Amino acid sequence: MENQQITDDISTLLEKINPNLVLHALQEENEHSLAVFLLTLPPKHSATILSRMKSEQRNAIAREIAVTETVPVEEIKEIVERFKAKIEDAASRVTSFGDGAENLAKILAQMDNESRSAILKSFEEEKSEVAQRVKEKMYRFDDILLLTDASMETLLRILDRNILALALRGTSEEIQEKVFDNLSPDEILQIRAQMESNENISTRIITQAQQSIISAMRQLEYQGMIVMNRPTDVMSDE
Repeated sequence: MENQQITDDISTLLEKINPNLVLHALQEENEHSLAVFLLTLPPKHSATILSRMKSEQRNAIAREIAVTETVPVEEIKEIVERFKAKIEDAASRVTSFGDGAENLAKILAQMDNESRSAILKSFEEEKSEVAQRVKEKMYRFDDILLLTDASMETLLRILDRNILALALRGTSEEIQEKVFDNLSPDEILQIRAQMESNENISTRIITQAQQSIISAMRQLEYQGMIVMNRPTDVMSDE
């Protein structure tokens, strides 16, 4: 029970800190100890830590895990307690700001269009993984509500109506009204019929449809063809 409590404590800790910090804290540990430690964790935590390791170390630890079937209880206790202390010590020495891409996306959302577009354009030129993550987090499907009517019409001109019908499944009435206000009565009837059909559509397909529309919005804003009325913080002197 004591070992289980320590393992549970580590799992809770790992939910809150960056996996790279864990790797740094345990960088001097040997492959056997690391393998035993990963075997005591829920698979999702073990997978996250293992995937962040350098390939040579990752492969060696994977092989160690594959051949480790029994370990003395006292050895497990010693490894887990030692690792827990190291991780807690490392965590106490830093401040975690969470997902950097998400933080930047939140800041960009509060900036004026010109400044935001300039930053996103510089990311577009870099074509890096971080740049892609920032752009993905900058946009959500309900950002449709931020479009002006003219921008909504521009977006709708390039959207496939079948994709649109899929994307609108399960969305709020507010989002649906925003779209329908810029469609003809015949198009509305057609899309509503597709939305309300009894055909079994998976969540994955709906998400893919929404992502395609998000990508279209992102590209159109980048090109200056649509305007999104994002809320901005108003700073005032007290």
